[in-house]
Amino acid sequence: MGLPRYFPALTPILFILCLGLPASGQVADSKKPGSAEQIHQLGLSYYEAGEFEKAIEAYKQALKLRPDSQELYYHLGMAYSSLGRYKEAVEAYNNAIRIKPDYAAAYYNLGHAHSNLNQHDKAVKVFRLALQHDPNNVDAYLALGDAYADSGQEDKAVAAFESAIRREPNNPYTFYKLGLFYFPYEPHARAVDAFSQAIIRDPRQAEAYFHRSYAYLFMGRGESAVGDAETYLALKGWRTSQSLYMAISAYFGYMQTRQEAAARKALEDAVRRADKSVWPYPVIEYLIGEISPRLLLRLAADEGEKAEARAYVGLSLSLQGDQKAALDHLKWVKNHTHESTIPFALAVSEIGRIREDSSVSLKR
Repeated sequence: MGLPRYFPALTPILFILCLGLPASGQVADSKKPGSAEQIHQLGLSYYEAGEFEKAIEAYKQALKLRPDSQELYYHLGMAYSSLGRYKEAVEAYNNAIRIKPDYAAAYYNLGHAHSNLNQHDKAVKVFRLALQHDPNNVDAYLALGDAYADSGQEDKAVAAFESAIRREPNNPYTFYKLGLFYFPYEPHARAVDAFSQAIIRDPRQAEAYFHRSYAYLFMGRGESAVGDAETYLALKGWRTSQSLYMAISAYFGYMQTRQEAAARKALEDAVRRADKSVWPYPVIEYLIGEISPRLLLRLAADEGEKAEARAYVGLSLSLQGDQKAALDHLKWVKNHTHESTIPFALAVSEIGRIREDSSVSLKR
């Protein structure tokens, strides 16, 4: 897999009410008859153990005995959401709300179910209802911001994220989410500022360093890109899905500042320490000179990886001074990828630098 597109797909954040849950893994004997509450507890035990189908059956049995329980419908919706059965989750959450119209947590999870069904306008409406009943729920403001963004209402998205920040100004995640909203779009300084605020509040937030490193790379601030890439690797090591991307960012950061020996060392560290079996390791092989651009493109497994490969080939050629060949790759990326992707941002920013350099040369 290549880098995720932004915005990332929403994942439901599931709240569990305090109901005297048994210890995780201690699943009761389903053969023993019991009250609705006992069967409910059994369902919760199954849910905690990750046995969501069994949890669903237990909740349904309990509902036959207690059909007016908003908590049973709520937990049924959680189990359906955990299996990706969002249409059934919507029905369950709506039943919980029908019984308890001010059930803020049910509105919240219902909003995520609608988002996962790409019903973004419905998600906006439901997240607003969640906030109506729980006006200080920062997670709901962040989810509302994502829903506004997904429905193309950018100004309202920013307002929702800023509402979350006002309520929890010391929470690094609220700033990180605002940074993700701006990333990887121009002007990149907006994302850098938001990620910087997240890092000020939590200097160990590796994901903020990851995204800020790329934002600096888009801006041509190679030294800063290197610093964030190296900090990410110091925090997370070489075995995460993003470690190789940080080695690549460090390489190009060094190349932007014309430190070729340091750039080479960044690649050699990746060769020595990273997982060679996963993408984008072939990009490392290309940059270090072990494979050709043509072979790199053949090794790309899907359109996303092909776009990454072309973006990195184009950036590499540009930094080596072969701008004509670079533009062939970079323009392909610009014309064939979505503007919300890192390859698109890399291509557009480097095309801009090439044109700027060309205009300066002509003036001379």
